[in-house]
Amino acid sequence: MKKIFLSFSFSIILLTQSPALATEELGIIVEPTGEPMLETLPSPTIIEHAPVQPVSSKNSAPLELSIIRETWFLRKNLLSAGMEEEARNALEKLYQERLNFSLENLTLYASALIREGLQYAREGNLSRAIELIKFSQKLAPDFPPAYFFLARIYLTANKFNPARIITQYLEGCAAIGRNFLWGVNLVSNSALIFFGSIFLSFAIYGFILLLKYLKLFLHDFSDLFPQAVPSSLTAILGILVVLAPLLFFQKGAILMLIWALLITVVYSSTREKALTIIFFLLLGLSPFLLNTISTLLTSPHTGIVTEIAQANRDEWTLNTEERLKEWLQEHPQDIEVLFTLGILNKRKGNYEMAKQYYQKTIELDPKFAPSYNNLANVFLATEELNQASRHYKRAQELDPSMVSARYNLAQFYYKQALLTEGERELGLAKRLNSDRVSDYTSIYSSTNINRLVIDELIPSSAIWRKLFSSSSSPYPVMELPGGHFLNGWELKKMSLVGLILILFSLFLISLTKKMGFSRVCGRCGKPLCQRCQPVISEQSGIQEEGLCPQCYYTYIKHGGVEPGVRAKKELQVQRFQARSEILQRLFSLLLLGTGHLIKGFTLRGIALLIIFIAFILNFYFWDGLLRNNPPVDASISLPRLIISLLLFLTIYGLGIRDIYRKE
Repeated sequence: MKKIFLSFSFSIILLTQSPALATEELGIIVEPTGEPMLETLPSPTIIEHAPVQPVSSKNSAPLELSIIRETWFLRKNLLSAGMEEEARNALEKLYQERLNFSLENLTLYASALIREGLQYAREGNLSRAIELIKFSQKLAPDFPPAYFFLARIYLTANKFNPARIITQYLEGCAAIGRNFLWGVNLVSNSALIFFGSIFLSFAIYGFILLLKYLKLFLHDFSDLFPQAVPSSLTAILGILVVLAPLLFFQKGAILMLIWALLITVVYSSTREKALTIIFFLLLGLSPFLLNTISTLLTSPHTGIVTEIAQANRDEWTLNTEERLKEWLQEHPQDIEVLFTLGILNKRKGNYEMAKQYYQKTIELDPKFAPSYNNLANVFLATEELNQASRHYKRAQELDPSMVSARYNLAQFYYKQALLTEGERELGLAKRLNSDRVSDYTSIYSSTNINRLVIDELIPSSAIWRKLFSSSSSPYPVMELPGGHFLNGWELKKMSLVGLILILFSLFLISLTKKMGFSRVCGRCGKPLCQRCQPVISEQSGIQEEGLCPQCYYTYIKHGGVEPGVRAKKELQVQRFQARSEILQRLFSLLLLGTGHLIKGFTLRGIALLIIFIAFILNFYFWDGLLRNNPPVDASISLPRLIISLLLFLTIYGLGIRDIYRKE
């Protein structure tokens, strides 16, 4: 079992779902095949790179983000003309434009480069493919496919150099952590699989308990009727009672599971009783769990969170800015949106508008240090030097660990020719985070405010908080595919229902010994109760052994049973145990872990069943609940498929081997 759980832990890392976003959110034009149509858009008139406005100019014209698209089409035209070296220079210019606008990522263009690289790889030109995908990492260092696809090409180029392949996969996983939209999809898809496998496993667990103990329930149910009533009639009535939720209630599936657990809890083993209580506890927590998962799946694509993440970490569009402004009209005190609009206007050179947005955030939260840092950058751009210095120092007071505030103040001092003060602040910044300072200095430009000083962005923690606070629906699970199944259920009352079920289950468990419910003989499977199988003697040991009197005297006492009766009993036991083994093996082959549950290995069985269902859901949701955006490559990842199948077959084989060993 230790091998099984280690394998499953490893599979969680490798088999997580591909994040998926709606294509409209980034304003991408998509072909019917799902690929971005950057190449098919009308090519604008190609212009030379516009000179960057000097920092000291108070009235400099706003920078136009369209220069990025123009540079991209310049590269495409150069490629069409066969001027590959000039096209490489244009690609480098595109990277410089990303830095000029202080953009963290150019995801759309990176995805287009990846598709070009994959096309070269299919044609056998692996060196060119590696070159393009490596450059896509420069354009969008937080775009996970840039690393995963490069790892695939490295695998094709040289299967015996695993170090660089693993390195790329690890960097891709790190990129998921930095990329909010990919991260939230990873978490949501993983949560969907994890909790889905748990609830489905408990549904199967309820069915298994009903299968195991239905005979006992029907036996006890027949005691409610006079002996003159035929046993076949009482059996039919008992089955109707068991199936009542399905027959008489619209939402009978869930009610059937609850009812099955309730009527079997008095017959269950100690561990089975504990699992039943755990399920009712999860049922009580279901509103929170369902709301969390559905918020993760729906809010990033329906609320303001996408625009905030997009504007902070990627190239924004006019639609992005308009949606932020529309949201602000209805929520004028939304600090994250105000702060984001300040970032956009500062990047473009609309300094007066940027000041207004930042000042408003400071009014709403006077202790929000990033606003002081970014406002100081705007003051530096407009040569309001006293204000810039004051706000840099205020940012440092509020957050002494903010590297950007010290680095920016150092650049302010250098600009004023105060070299000693500048060296002091730069040294303090390096002590805080030398790697980040090195990243800042590597893109430094004295003529571009976006590269001279560094803006703070909305922290990922704030975006995650906003994800849950901006959901428009109290229970957005209803918005998911299949969410209509829960229509009519009062989710907010499920917590009370779960508590009631737990208390009622404990009450039934307390009655188990007092009421004398039937038990099953451990050898022949025959139902036993005090009415039809009275205990001959308290010292006989029959109750302790859990056997019927015939099995007790046949296998334990070895006396008191005639030879013919003994032979008949032994044959009955052999047939029962043979049927039980066949049933256990058959169930295990169909649903891993169910054989363990039937056999009585409860914890091991439910664990194997959850893992098995998780794999099934992983294959079913192979590309995630939604599609990737921007789409890169629709082909199935062969390494991921092979690893998934190997892990699945390994765990499946270990589980089957385990049930045979238990027998």
